[in-house]
Amino acid sequence: MIEEEHFGYIGNKEISKYILKNKQQTRVGILNLAGIIQEFSIVVNSKRKNLVVNFDTPDEYVENNFQICKQIGRVAGRIKGASFELDNMQYTVEANEGSNALHGGSHGLSTQILDAKITGNTLILFT
Repeated sequence: MIEEEHFGYIGNKEISKYILKNKQQTRVGILNLAGIIQEFSIVVNSKRKNLVVNFDTPDEYVENNFQICKQIGRVAGRIKGASFELDNMQYTVEANEGSNALHGGSHGLSTQILDAKITGNTLILFT
């Protein structure tokens, strides 16, 4: 089963949380903000326990400098000097950490607001 609930706004764009549930009461909550897994929870002794570090608002995800829960990319890690060679071709990318490129730059996956489509009871397509 999949439910959609309002999570907040970034500017004038709505951020939604898509919740997948199973018969054992396990829940996974995925945001259309970069596909962030905001919740993975189970019930223990009649209390819901979230097993992932999370934030309560979209702004907290955007403003955190530690990439907590973010999908990083297109590159994970640093590209020294924001430049690399591939097949004898030199490529330069955005330097967003001093002279280096970190986690895909300022327009990496962690900043994207995705379109989401619920298909049936078990599939969410993010594009």
